[in-house]
Amino acid sequence: MLILGINIYLMKKLNTYYLKSLAILLISLFLFITSGCDLDSNTYSLFNNYFRSPEKCLLNSYADYIQTVSSTDFPLTTFRENSRLDKKPVYAQKIQSDHDLQFFPATLWQVYALNGKPEWKRLAENYSTPFYQDTISEKMSNGEVIQNVYLTPFLVTRDQSYKSSLLDVLSVYISKTEENGEINGDASIYGTIHIEKLLENQLLLLASKETGDPIYKQLAKNNSEYIFNHFFQNQHSNELYYGLVNWKTIPLIKEMEELGSRDFYNLALIFYGFTILDKQQDNEKYHLLCVKLAEVFTTIFSENDDENASTNIEKDKIIRKIDLLSQTFVSLALSKLRGGSENQYRETSERIFNRVLDKLDQTSTKNDEQQSFRMYYYLFEYLKQKEITS
Repeated sequence: MLILGINIYLMKKLNTYYLKSLAILLISLFLFITSGCDLDSNTYSLFNNYFRSPEKCLLNSYADYIQTVSSTDFPLTTFRENSRLDKKPVYAQKIQSDHDLQFFPATLWQVYALNGKPEWKRLAENYSTPFYQDTISEKMSNGEVIQNVYLTPFLVTRDQSYKSSLLDVLSVYISKTEENGEINGDASIYGTIHIEKLLENQLLLLASKETGDPIYKQLAKNNSEYIFNHFFQNQHSNELYYGLVNWKTIPLIKEMEELGSRDFYNLALIFYGFTILDKQQDNEKYHLLCVKLAEVFTTIFSENDDENASTNIEKDKIIRKIDLLSQTFVSLALSKLRGGSENQYRETSERIFNRVLDKLDQTSTKNDEQQSFRMYYYLFEYLKQKEITS
């Protein structure tokens, strides 16, 4: 307040244009810095990212989303007080029916992995407890959730009890999948064309490594091969996708306008899923697919001053079709993509990630349906990946 008072006094006493302008600049800078440093405020600014680390910006948005999800009969915000909600039947019941809520404990583990604070570990353990009860673990029917809820704590802590539980749940999940006839013929693809199965690859490959059983690795390979062939090797199956990765020159923005939001979600998830598989198996075919998709998304999100106004308008239209989760997948994939020159895709990856943070930081998106615990899980994953590669 003293600095603010001095500047107001200067404005009253000094008549020169130069000194008045300087005083205004100092006042503006003072207010700008103090508002940006108010980490506990619910009032956000587009400039806050310059004064807060990406982790703090993301944590604030994450905390706001938890408050949004919370309700009187389901007070999730009490997680701040270390209440043991797992003892209350409402929490156990809720996570069985709410797919997105199943990602909540995994997000807590992600935060603990980032900051190493014991209180976050306690919270993660607390909210993970119901998943280790037979009534819930035996009903797990989503491989991506199994990977994030059961694999994440093992990777973070290396506690062998988590690995044992993970393998038990995975075994039951695969057995039930086979019993339900969801593995089709020789392709061994679960279901029909569920591209989310690509997000099980890390889980399956680690299970194969830890147990020495090649069946898990084979499932990952077969699932991926089926999706690869269906979308990118058969022109009649999906001409748009086939054309995107079989071009001799990078597709023009106009050629991408035919794609809808679901298409971009599919391509973003496929990009991320195959990047993980390529990184662990060194598969040249999958690597070339990832490079092609990297060029597609780099074209969309690039900032080129030489582009004309109409091109920028077309790019903005396309970007509006790409939801925040899809942008997060793209950012992660670019950060993980092997090969090429050093930091080849880092700038675009960071630009997309910061773009997502900016969107979350805007008041108008606080209750945006795009927000989910699933999205926050992968945003935290990006920060973890960034720490590893730094």
